[in-house]
Formats: sequence, structure tokens, C-alpha cells
Amino acid sequence: MKKIIFLLAIISFCSQSCKKDELKYKKVEPGKIEVGKIEINQVKQFRQIEPVPLHPQLNWYLVLQVDGSADIAPGMDTMEKSTYQINGNVLTVKTNRQVTYEFEILSETDVKLKGVNNVVLRWKKPN
Repeated sequence: MKKIIFLLAIISFCSQSCKKDELKYKKVEPGKIEVGKIEINQVKQFRQIEPVPLHPQLNWYLVLQVDGSADIAPGMDTMEKSTYQINGNVLTVKTNRQVTYEFEILSETDVKLKGVNNVVLRWKKPN
């Protein structure tokens, strides 16, 4: 009897473990991107969606390359050579001057600068 209870306990434990894995690793159809995820499989140019009135040179621009390199204009009129890294829903851009910017990935097309209100950059998909 003890052996049967022990076997039932093991089977129950294993079945619950499998259910947890199913929740942890949600299946996504090929070609679909989950909210909060971004895939860089082509050059992507992001622009600030609410430009600074009367001062377009103060807007943010970000260009992400497939190879991990980037160019960023952080509210000024010159682009800085940079690199980027994506970890979960965080996009980190580090310039050659060792300045780091962190963006929250809102969707496949939108990223929001962390710590600064209303700086959202959008990538416009090519037609």
C-alpha cells in the first residue's frame, strides 16, 4: 500500500511539473512576436513619436543593425556610434562614450526610454 501511495505521489508531482513548464514556455506561432518582445532581423530606424515642438533637433532617433551595432541621437542633432543588447523586455544601448540608455520594449514597434517621461520611439514597418 505504501508503494502505491508513493507511486501516486511521484506521478502527481511529475504531472504538476509539466504543467508549470507549459505556462513558463508559452508557444508562439512562427512569425508572431509577443508583446514586449522585439526581433532585429533587419535594420530598424526608430523615431520619437511625440516630437519636441519648434526644436526637431532635440528629438530622439535610434537605428538598430542586425549585427548588434547601433546609432543613437539622444535628444541632439548628432548620431553616436553605439552597440545594443536585448535582455527580455529591456533594450540597452551603450555609446562609444560609455553612456548607457535603457529602453522598455513595449511592442514590436515601440520602445520607451526608462526614467524619462513621454520619450517613446517607434519603428515604422516598411510596406
